[in-house]
Amino acid sequence: MSANKWTPGPWTAIAGPVEHLVIRDSDGDCVARLYRDDCPDWRLNEANARLIAAAPELYEELAQLEEWFNALANSKPDLTETANLWRGRIRLLLAKAQGEQ
Repeated sequence: MSANKWTPGPWTAIAGPVEHLVIRDSDGDCVARLYRDDCPDWRLNEANARLIAAAPELYEELAQLEEWFNALANSKPDLTETANLWRGRIRLLLAKAQGEQ
């Protein structure tokens, strides 16, 4: 995998001044905006904003889990098939997040 191609986390979802939600990084800079016009269900917009804001942390945790499965496959040969299945799924998700899939 290549280096992350996004603004480092953590990110926070906050209500903007005019019917939109803003995802901000730890410096307060805007990462993304969700406008009410694009999604009439405001609760859905808020849920989407929270999920987007959690993305950097989710990615990091998934990368840690991949490392754990690598170690598991190396130390427990009887679990290698299961570990490889999960490692493959995790690699695909990490690659998708990096824009490589």
